[in-house]
Amino acid sequence: MKGGQTMFGKRKEAHTAGSYYAGLDYEQAMRKYADMITRICIMRCGNTEDAKDCFQNVFIKLYTAEKHFETEEYLKAWLIQVAIHQCTDYHRQAWNRKVALEDDITKLDIHSGKSDEYEEESELLLMVKKLPDKYKDVLYLYYYEEYSVAQIAKLLGSNENTIKSVLKRGKR
Repeated sequence: MKGGQTMFGKRKEAHTAGSYYAGLDYEQAMRKYADMITRICIMRCGNTEDAKDCFQNVFIKLYTAEKHFETEEYLKAWLIQVAIHQCTDYHRQAWNRKVALEDDITKLDIHSGKSDEYEEESELLLMVKKLPDKYKDVLYLYYYEEYSVAQIAKLLGSNENTIKSVLKRGKR
């Protein structure tokens, strides 16, 4: 390899605390957003194995991102967008369209040992998971992540009125 390169291309300098992730180092960012990304991936993929693959790819993209995240809100929004796109891309692959996969969302403990207060949340997540993708993302962001209609519209690149309509239809 030529100087400054790895077998994967250009060498990236080591991350330092606060230099890339809105004041968080990589491990702190991963720990802070792991549950959220896990829920998104499970909801979008429908099974543990695909969700794990997508989860891993999201955090690989974060690690290799050539971005500087000024605020945690921007980092969170970026991670949500990457997770949604990663899950969509994953299912577009020809292999994943041909393989029948088991629906095992209930087997993954997405709340890592927390009390029964999360059972209702898990049931809601299961119901949201059954909806078409255009409803899943909006309902998840609105109810789980507590984003406003305007924030969701910006994050998903949609019109606010469209988001309101999707919320209204998704509640039915």
